[in-house]
Amino acid sequence: MADKLNILIADDHEYFLDGLQIGIEQHLQNHKIFRANNGYQIIDIIEKNDIDILFTDIQMPKLDGIKTLMKLQSTNKHLKIAVITSYYDIQHIKPLIRLGVKVILDKENVKAEIEYALQALLNKRSYYTPLVENTINEILQGKKKSKPKSAIPVLTKREKELFGYFIKGMTNKEIAQVVPIDPKTIDSHRSNIYFKFDVNSAAKLIAKALDYGMID
Repeated sequence: MADKLNILIADDHEYFLDGLQIGIEQHLQNHKIFRANNGYQIIDIIEKNDIDILFTDIQMPKLDGIKTLMKLQSTNKHLKIAVITSYYDIQHIKPLIRLGVKVILDKENVKAEIEYALQALLNKRSYYTPLVENTINEILQGKKKSKPKSAIPVLTKREKELFGYFIKGMTNKEIAQVVPIDPKTIDSHRSNIYFKFDVNSAAKLIAKALDYGMID
């Protein structure tokens, strides 16, 4: 597909990076993969290596994806960037558009979208997963200026499925016995839901759900 490429993939979950790397290797033959778990590692690797393509998550510890891209913006204009996200609301997407990110993927469907993303990056085109495309259209039409503080967070299909187990206080291992998902994947979904509701425990999640009228 292309000459030798140096590709950096970044996420704070190693199992996700494993899957992403496999997906990339199915479509590229002559390349080298670098890995990072947070924004500071991304910056360090890019400073020490000639990175062509960066695939990065938004939510990472120490330095998140958006702040990392802001730091890279002025000094790495040649860098081709793809963002992988589970957040499709205007608050998360608008900063990425302002930063000039032209490829945004759905974290739950990233394997199916890798080929399209690589083609877009290598040919300097845009590719947005459908949920992101909808948000961008709303931004352009000016129909969605901000997200009300009282708005109920938007959950993905999988997050909705697991939400009920989380508010029951079930552990990841207990949920894995009911839903055929790896406990590490369940933990990732739990982190995403906690982030969306701005909580850090099941008890606080229940309180927020009560406020939103999601449970009796």
